[in-house]
Amino acid sequence: MQQRFRKLALFIGATTVVSGAFIVVACGTDNGTTATPPVPETGTKDTSPVGDGGGPSDQDGDTTPDGEAADCATAPILRSNTAAGGFFCAFYKAEAGVDGAAGLANCTSTQTCCNPGIADGGAFAGKFPPAFCADGKLGDNGCAAQDTVHGSDYQLGFFSNSWECNDKNGCPAGDICVMTTSPYAMAGNHVNLGPTNNKGVPKACGILESYQQGGSKCKTGAVDPTTEIQLCSTTDTGCPAGQTCKPFDGAGRDLGACRP
Repeated sequence: MQQRFRKLALFIGATTVVSGAFIVVACGTDNGTTATPPVPETGTKDTSPVGDGGGPSDQDGDTTPDGEAADCATAPILRSNTAAGGFFCAFYKAEAGVDGAAGLANCTSTQTCCNPGIADGGAFAGKFPPAFCADGKLGDNGCAAQDTVHGSDYQLGFFSNSWECNDKNGCPAGDICVMTTSPYAMAGNHVNLGPTNNKGVPKACGILESYQQGGSKCKTGAVDPTTEIQLCSTTDTGCPAGQTCKPFDGAGRDLGACRP
């Protein structure tokens, strides 16, 4: 039995501190069982290859008993994306109950992953419409224009996110892939990485997750460090000088970020 959670968060603080936040969660269970507290989705649905050395490193604050190795099975890891294989789209296919097979939850490198927010009307009123892959790299507008043909409802607004890429392999040649700041973040706030709220994983695993994110896009030129995070992978290691690709949990995706 597969329990699924869609978690989308907007944090009020301008730093990576995760206190003072509110989280909106949609949860669903198969066969009507009682929902349990949600945890961030990690690599369980992403079946793309794992890169060497992709695991997280230890940090201070380990709560694992002395002498025991931390169980980091659910920690984010770096993935190996290719233009031919496409990129993982969180909630795509999983909401139809067919997640788990390699490639089933991927959008192609020429598509955009569309994660609709809660619909305020129509057949999906009060629910998260299904995620889908839209043709092209047109962001939210492309998702909204193609929702009907994919049996979904993508409304421009709070919590709807379009993901054009997980690294540069999902972009036109010469572009980089960046995670963007949510247009609904409070003034002065920006996308950032901070300690995860997933209490089920030891702190020694060093899990980070993204906050204030608004999806991802392909862009020409350099990353804007004030509003963007450059995404990377084992097959996209082209980070700026002095930075390397390190894994984090990006709204239900195993992603890599260029970081010092």
